[in-house]
Amino acid sequence: MSSSGARPQPFTAEELRAFIREALSSGSYREIGHSRIDRTYRNIRNDDIVHGLERDDWQLVDAPEFDPKRACWRYKISTVDVEGDPLNLIVSARTELCRIDIITKW
Repeated sequence: MSSSGARPQPFTAEELRAFIREALSSGSYREIGHSRIDRTYRNIRNDDIVHGLERDDWQLVDAPEFDPKRACWRYKISTVDVEGDPLNLIVSARTELCRIDIITKW
């Protein structure tokens, strides 16, 4: 969070899309928590996640939610996997680390 204590503004869809593109191209993304643990159970591979996020037609679902613990915004994204099946992701944009964290997927 900034030194003034003000909450940062969430990204617009286009700003988030650009941030995700940069994070993917630099390899600055990772699965954390629920997403990493449920990888096998849900049969969603890293290729599916990257494919879904690289698409230009993914959609933001619902309003972003602020995570005060990490001082970042969480976004729910609706896209498709490599096979064209629906894929939903919750990601956080870690601007201070220039990284995307994949929190969960289904």
